[in-house]
Amino acid sequence: MAATRDWSNLQVSAATKRFIADTGFKRMTPVQAIAIPLLLNHRDVAVEACTGSGKTLAFLIPAVELLLRALEESRSAEDGGSRGLGTALQVGAAVLAPTRELATQIYEVLGTYLAAVSVKTSDGKSAVEASSLLGRQLCVGGSDAKTAAAALRRVATAEVTEGRVQLHVLCATPGRLRALLNFGGGAPLNFKTLELLVFDEADRLLQLGFSLDIEAVLSASPKQRRTGLFSATLTSELHRLMKTGMRNPVHVCVRLKRPMQGQEAEKAAEKTAEAGSAQETNLPGAAESDSKAVGQGGHELPTKLSNYYVTQPAEQKLGFLKHFLQMPEVRKSKTIVFFLTCASCDYFHVLLRELIDADKATAKIEEAGGSKKRSKKQKGASKIVGGRIEKLHGQMDQTARVRSYEKFCNSAPEDGAVLFATDLAARGIDVESVNWILQYDAPVDPSAFVHRIGRTARAGQSGQSVLMLLPQEEGYVPFLRQRGVPIEQLPSSLQESAEDFANSAEVTLRKCKKLVETDRAAMLKASKALVSFIRAYQEHQLPYIFPFKGLEFGPLATGFCCLRMPRMKEILGKQVHGFQQSQVDPSSVPFRDKNQEKQRQEKLAKGQAEWDQKNEEEKAQWQAEELQAAKEAKKADKKAAKAAITERTRTQKRKAKRSEKADEWRRLGAEESLAKKLRKGKISGSQFESRLKKAVRKGGDDEDDDEDDDSENQESGSEDADHETKGSSKKDPSEKKKELRWAVGRKRRRAKSKKGA
Repeated sequence: MAATRDWSNLQVSAATKRFIADTGFKRMTPVQAIAIPLLLNHRDVAVEACTGSGKTLAFLIPAVELLLRALEESRSAEDGGSRGLGTALQVGAAVLAPTRELATQIYEVLGTYLAAVSVKTSDGKSAVEASSLLGRQLCVGGSDAKTAAAALRRVATAEVTEGRVQLHVLCATPGRLRALLNFGGGAPLNFKTLELLVFDEADRLLQLGFSLDIEAVLSASPKQRRTGLFSATLTSELHRLMKTGMRNPVHVCVRLKRPMQGQEAEKAAEKTAEAGSAQETNLPGAAESDSKAVGQGGHELPTKLSNYYVTQPAEQKLGFLKHFLQMPEVRKSKTIVFFLTCASCDYFHVLLRELIDADKATAKIEEAGGSKKRSKKQKGASKIVGGRIEKLHGQMDQTARVRSYEKFCNSAPEDGAVLFATDLAARGIDVESVNWILQYDAPVDPSAFVHRIGRTARAGQSGQSVLMLLPQEEGYVPFLRQRGVPIEQLPSSLQESAEDFANSAEVTLRKCKKLVETDRAAMLKASKALVSFIRAYQEHQLPYIFPFKGLEFGPLATGFCCLRMPRMKEILGKQVHGFQQSQVDPSSVPFRDKNQEKQRQEKLAKGQAEWDQKNEEEKAQWQAEELQAAKEAKKADKKAAKAAITERTRTQKRKAKRSEKADEWRRLGAEESLAKKLRKGKISGSQFESRLKKAVRKGGDDEDDDEDDDSENQESGSEDADHETKGSSKKDPSEKKKELRWAVGRKRRRAKSKKGA
């Protein structure tokens, strides 16, 4: 392969050469010089190159050129006019990116490229007509998949109606592309016409868990295609992807030359010899490029990038951030500040907009209006209009995410725009005039460090990066140096004196604490940010440098301006030193936004009413349960008393038996006494029976009956005697014999009962 970087030697269309000339690129980068000819010659390539090395044009130029050739061939064929007619969009090339922002950036670069290709040239009419059949589509998440599918079908239907079918270059994220390919009711994309499939930042695609999506895209793509894989590093997962999704790929590992001496040069010469299909290229003149080799880490860093670090206690990091963003050197260009979590990005965005943007707007208003009092409208506008600070992270709404990113990209360098971001912005994003990178927190993955600082010093420009570390994290500096990342301590010219900085940091903390004590939204964000930071800190891939046990929660909570330590399992049971909770009750902190506060008060009132009602219901239920319990207790007492009566002791049983025998003897005595009276003729037989029954009912006591009988006999006198005399004279002899036998039998029974006793 010819080792040349001159654009004139590249076999591309005149429209493409005109686009390159308009961009002002005089020579190809090493990546472009190797990858573009390989893709144009229908070879699969796996490119390993540093960030900012021109990989975007390295795959966009071959994509457009291959599609132009395919269209020209189809036009020359007899059936070329009927190519792909249908309701599905004809995809000629697809570029997959790990983030929406990177996919959007590729889409915009492609738009500039296609606009240049569509311009009429002197090459002939055919070139203009061919370029008019190329289109572009952006398919990213954040919106409804059904709406996106319907929009693609409308484009395809309009093309069929107009009698033309375009080949489209698709810029997409893997998740959305998979959803569109597996869409119910017919996919809106036709991959049968696919000529080139590109994976940009492929290592990041796999890190974010898109492996299943990538497999789905590969299975839907035709086998007769070209595949390009572009990454800063080729991991073992990417090597497996190369085996399954690529055909005889050429491994292009671009390492740029730098001056070497002695043994170092000999070792580098040994490393350049690679076997198999791998191709490592050291291009002539590469020393003029804007990158240099990085030791054991395998990454490339821009030569004009200066890396610094600064060590700050947790409670002074916020003060340093404010001081850094207000430095004149920083305000002259754009700055990206990286945080560890989305919640931290959200929270510090609120604080710094209050500390910097509001102060800046206030100063402008005071300059314009002197010392006059501001109206409420002006006070509100000072916090929103003209702000320097924007935010970008994965949990933002898509509309806000796009608006924030576009505002940062389109702002003028002299505005000093600042973007608070997570590692979402660490890959592939290319924004002009970014001269400063500040890493408020070190990344969890050490490889992300190089990608973060790669957002500056691009395309031959200079740039600076600053890493903020806690005192116990200083071991990260020799680790970076061991990996070949040159880094020095931040010069004193960029720092305040120790005494002045301590005072300004304390003032900053007081202002932020006051904001948190007066705005409930900020207070909630503070707690959420601290919790997310602590949990993310546990996931560091370098626990021997970032030990979780060495993390001091007290100063950390002070630096986050929290009113109280949050309740979380990582803190419970541990002694927290260096934190003083606020005297303000968190439940009494209102929302600064009146509508939010009104809703909160209504919710509290509703909750209080529900609570009171619930208490009343619980009280009534408790009283009913108590009443029921009392009834059941009373019933149980009765049952126990009854059981106590029925269940007698042995002594009670003996006494009852004796009492029964005594009652029986008394009945027998009463019966004998009545029998004697009957024999003597003192009572009649009917009187005997009635008195015997009465004696049995009274327990066998016949003494009272005897007294009654005597009195009755005395009162009746001679009447009874005459009656008995008459009766006895009139009685049947048989009755007399019966009475006599009964009396004799009674006497015998009496004698037997005595013997038995």
